[in-house]
Amino acid sequence: LQASNKLSLAEICFRKALALRDDPAIHHHLGEILRANLKYAEAEKHLLITTKAFPNEARAWYNLALVYVGMNRIEEAIKANELSTKFEPNIADIKFQRSLLYFFAGEYQKAFDMYEYRLQTQNGKLNMPEPPWDGKNLQGKTLHVYCEQGFGDVIQFIRFLPLLPRDGKIIITVPKELRRLIENSFPLAHVEYYNHGVDNPPCDYSISIGSIPRFTLKGQPSGEPYLIAP
Repeated sequence: LQASNKLSLAEICFRKALALRDDPAIHHHLGEILRANLKYAEAEKHLLITTKAFPNEARAWYNLALVYVGMNRIEEAIKANELSTKFEPNIADIKFQRSLLYFFAGEYQKAFDMYEYRLQTQNGKLNMPEPPWDGKNLQGKTLHVYCEQGFGDVIQFIRFLPLLPRDGKIIITVPKELRRLIENSFPLAHVEYYNHGVDNPPCDYSISIGSIPRFTLKGQPSGEPYLIAP
């Protein structure tokens, strides 16, 4: 029922199950359903019962973090996520969730460092054949910037493009629908633009456009409008 998005019926079933047997696992499932139904206070109660009974249950801490986000209790959400990571250190989705929590908390450098884990999630993997760039000097080298996700993400992160080092050459592959806009907005001598999905010259390093702020936050964009219609 949960998988088929019949949440109200699933809630009824788990409540009946809990009436028959007071089981922490049922509390967990009910808490998960209540969170999805935006009943955060009650969801917190059931998930806390689960974490008390099974303090090493990473999924329960993960769901509790989501509940605290819904209640705008971000510091508690971060602590719950940290416990989830402690018990399941190799799950990228949990670490990616922490990056979003740091964004909510205004801790942007921590957020962008953890934001890298999006590239290890099932929906975030990119085919970037070149070695990842780690902020090192680009003298005599070529950096390939890959666009990711949707048009909105590209437009959001493209503002950081001018903050990349200018001691090397930069190639950026952009969606063809946005190329004229981006090329007109950033006529940079050291940057070459290509349509996404075409063959490009060989590069030494690669970076996803959403990863640029991780290395450039100290040189924040000016805040001025940065898109110029062609």
